[in-house]
This record gives sequence, C-alpha cells and structure tokens, in this order.
Amino acid sequence: MELFIFNSMFSDEHLLKEYHEFLLANRRKKTADIYLFLLTHYIEYLHSQKKSLHNAKAYDIQLYLSTKQNWKNTAKIMFITVIKTFYNKFYLNRIEIGVTQEQLRIRLQRENDIREINNYPLPHKETIQKNKALSLEEVGKLLEYLKKHNILDYAIFWILLYTGMRKGEMLCLHPVRNILWKENRIHLFATQTKNHMERDIFFDDFTKKILIYILKTVGSKDNLTNFSETHINKMFYKYNRIVMKHLFPHQCRHTFITQMSISISGNYKGNEDILIKTLAGHNIKNSDMTAHYTNITNDTLKEIMIKYHYMLQFEK
Repeated sequence: MELFIFNSMFSDEHLLKEYHEFLLANRRKKTADIYLFLLTHYIEYLHSQKKSLHNAKAYDIQLYLSTKQNWKNTAKIMFITVIKTFYNKFYLNRIEIGVTQEQLRIRLQRENDIREINNYPLPHKETIQKNKALSLEEVGKLLEYLKKHNILDYAIFWILLYTGMRKGEMLCLHPVRNILWKENRIHLFATQTKNHMERDIFFDDFTKKILIYILKTVGSKDNLTNFSETHINKMFYKYNRIVMKHLFPHQCRHTFITQMSISISGNYKGNEDILIKTLAGHNIKNSDMTAHYTNITNDTLKEIMIKYHYMLQFEK
C-alpha cells in the first residue's frame, strides 16, 4: 500500500513536468527542451514495457539504447547524461529518507542503479577522444591554414581559442553592453553563462583587432556576430582534415584550459588551479575551502591574459 501511495504521488507525467521546470531554472531553454524530448521518448518506451521511472533498472536503459541503432555515440552520451541528471540531481532529492522503510529501500535501489548507469559501456567508446584539447602544434597548423584560406573563420577560431568562451557565450555577445572596448574587456552577465555566474575576460590589442573585424564583417548593433550555432558547428567540422581529428567548438574551451594551465605554471605564485577555474568561469566555491579565502583580482586576470597567454606565440 505504501508503494502504491508513493507512485501515485509521483506519476511519470508529473515528474516530467516538474523536471522540465527544474531544467529551465538550471539550464538554457534549448538544453531543457532537448532533455525533455529524450526523457519523454524513454518514458513512452518504459510504458510500452509496463514499467515506469520508479521501477526501471539500468538494464532497461541498455535495452532502450539497443533499439536506437541509428543513434550516433553523441546522441547516446546525451541520453545517458539526461538519465543521470534526472536521477542524481532531481529524482533522489524528492524522496525523503526515513519516511517509510519502503521509500528508503527505493532510494537505495535507485542509487545502485545510478552506479550501473554511470558505468554503462558505450559501443565504440574507444573512438571518443579522451583528450579533447588541441596541442600547440595543432593550433598553429589550423590557424596557419585558416589565415591563408578564410580570414573570417580564422577570426572565429581565434576568439574561441583566446577567450575560452563557450560557443553560446560568444554568440550572445552584445558589442556595447558586453564588450568594453577601451578597457579591452569582455563582461559576461549571469544570464549569459551556463552556471549563471558573471565573469570578465581580458584581451590584448591583437585580439581587439580581430573582434572589430568580426563586428564589421558579420556583426550588427545588437550582436558581435549574427551566426547561428549550426553555422559555427559546420564551420568547425569542415576543417577536420587539417588536424586529422574531429573538431567541435567546445574543443577551443578545452584547449584554453589545458594550454593556459601549462602556460601559467611557475608564473603565478598563488593557487594555479583556482586561477584557471576563475579564467574559465567555473564555480570555485565548489572546489575546496581554499577557494573561500582566495581573492583573484581583475588586475591579476588581466596580467595573466596579456603576459602569459598561450596564444601570444601565434600573433603575427
């Protein structure tokens, strides 16, 4: 009887609606809609098997994925991310431990299932690049080719590699509100970042010229660039052959974090890990207690970006 009451309180449809509201509060709308779409179809599959989100096991996820043979690995990774986010960050938090023994048993079973989901072996996983960052040699080769064949693509690649911005952050830049030209500074507002945290990104005069070129070429009074996300994705894909690997916009962010970590090593007397997280806009408050007592000023960030940036060697 207790299990029946529990399930009637949290029907799959009710959970789906509340999960979407949770996503809208913590993710971009586009991401929330994709998550909702994938989970909705999974629920339909579960119902066809006379199951629900409450009693589905990791094995059900494997069976579901086996019906999606036309899915690429990226789609399967996205789906598993949706499932892990649903159970880890939403579903478990709605079960109060200790109310009844049956609910406690359900929660513990869910945690075991999540561990199985986390270890689910993706087909052809060896084809997924573990090291997503580009080497300096690959960056140089790519920029050299782009400079000769497509200046605008060169400029877009440069900005993403230099700033470490996410693709969406670059596309929503306002040429006046976000870019403080006299200060050589980009200010991202909380509403524009993935983790809803403001941050400043400093740039040198060479990068400033590139920003101006982009604005004059494909910009407007409201946007630095009028490109769509699809356009940026396709732009990256067509240069795969230059470095002989799969290129994607977020790879520039991986490269920024990796290469900046190497570049500042020994040149900064404070906590280098917290500095890199600050440059990347990560939430340092979730790192360790040291972060609570670390104050990295804009002057420090500017000095690092101007004097020790790994892209300085390509400015010519």
